[in-house]
Amino acid sequence: MGGLPEHPELWAFLEALARGEALSGTVAAIERFGVFVALDHGPAHPLFPGVGFITYPELAWQRFVKASGVVQVGQRVTCEFLQFDTGNLEARLSLRAMQPDPFQEFADRAAVGRNCAAR
Repeated sequence: MGGLPEHPELWAFLEALARGEALSGTVAAIERFGVFVALDHGPAHPLFPGVGFITYPELAWQRFVKASGVVQVGQRVTCEFLQFDTGNLEARLSLRAMQPDPFQEFADRAAVGRNCAAR
């Protein structure tokens, strides 16, 4: 991709995003490598179904077999902006960052020296 000269509106949008910012949009496509999100206030992407992209590890805290077990095409989502992928001109997003962290919840409940049952 040529970057700034070819897609100035897209570059300007992505460069204006701040890490940790909440972005809303609609799941545009589910692929074997991740989920594309058409962002509400973002421009169209020249190649992909959406400017936002969620990798599988960023979809949920719980285990899942298929992304369709977590999200569906057409579903509204709010994600946290992680970074600007300059190679693909994408906003890398995290859906799981918007959910409570189960590890932090455990740490809040656990006490030093306490025995815990495990599987």
